[in-house]
Amino acid sequence: MTGLGSPEPDAPDAALGQGRDAASPTPMEPRLAPITLLSIFAFSFPLSILTTLLVRSLVPSLAEPGRGRLLLQLFSQGCQMLAASWMLRRELARISAPWSSVGLSMSRLAQNAVLAARGYVLLVPVLLVAVQVTELVGRAIGVQPERPDLARAIQAAGKDPVAAVLLFLVAVIAAPLVEELLFRGLVFGALRARFAFWPSAVLSSLLFAALHGLRAIPLTQFVLGVFFCYLYESTGTLATGVFAHSLNNLGAFLLSLQTVPHSRRVVSGRPAMLD
Repeated sequence: MTGLGSPEPDAPDAALGQGRDAASPTPMEPRLAPITLLSIFAFSFPLSILTTLLVRSLVPSLAEPGRGRLLLQLFSQGCQMLAASWMLRRELARISAPWSSVGLSMSRLAQNAVLAARGYVLLVPVLLVAVQVTELVGRAIGVQPERPDLARAIQAAGKDPVAAVLLFLVAVIAAPLVEELLFRGLVFGALRARFAFWPSAVLSSLLFAALHGLRAIPLTQFVLGVFFCYLYESTGTLATGVFAHSLNNLGAFLLSLQTVPHSRRVVSGRPAMLD
């Protein structure tokens, strides 16, 4: 397992054509217990929600679409990252374990960025199929998925350049960092210490998709989650998944920017957006 020990024979290492990160721990290095990783996730995730609700109650204007809501999102993501990082630092220091044991490594960043880009390009056809399947299933059962959060945020931001910059920071920078640490570093890492790659990837990706909700087309989020687990497993560092996650969100961000201003169709009483 990347960051948590040697891979099992079923681990998908060969497809990317690269070995594991040199910084990934050996079986002799101390590692955090799975219950510790899950406890950190269970604490940091609701903590950021409660903190965000408190700030929103104190400053109601932050709940309005546009700059305020984006600032609130950045604040929430920052709380998650700080809480998880602080608890990880304390637990890693307690057992004298390296940061690489939870996938946090800065080595070979350029190489991992290339791997992420190459893998993501190969994944795009699968994502397109996932979107089509979601739409077909939705029509068959009479459920129309809502617009993705990113598309709705871009519409709310309008032509405000400050809001666009804030949205870029939220979607392309902060979200990949926070979500890769929480879902791949903590949840997938805890499961992978006990189970084989595929059960761990599927379970952690189901949680990842569920917490994104119907508005974000959960099938695509599930596929992305498995892919990010694959990258972590194959390279031994969360950085590869962060690069791929940022690339995915950047593509959606740029595509939505191009789509929203020209879309004037109305579906169910609202402008048609990317699903």
